[in-house]
Amino acid sequence: MGRHTLHAVQSFTVNEWGEYTPDGLITAKTPSDALRIAARAHDGGKPVLAYSRTGDDKVGVYDEPQIIARVGEIPDDLVEACCAA
Repeated sequence: MGRHTLHAVQSFTVNEWGEYTPDGLITAKTPSDALRIAARAHDGGKPVLAYSRTGDDKVGVYDEPQIIARVGEIPDDLVEACCAA
């Protein structure tokens, strides 16, 4: 398949104890689409992370993820875990 870029949006549900549960990952065609999706998801008050990641699935080599938008309170370790998945 070669190198390709994944644009993704991850929103989270935060329970009454402050624990984060990821909602379903949404993929987008472009960074602007990811930004629009993130804005809509945040309208409901959810924390949202939108990012891009370029790499080659066949050989498992990826560039550093690029954060498109980080809206709301999201712990740094959770951001790192999402971008690494």
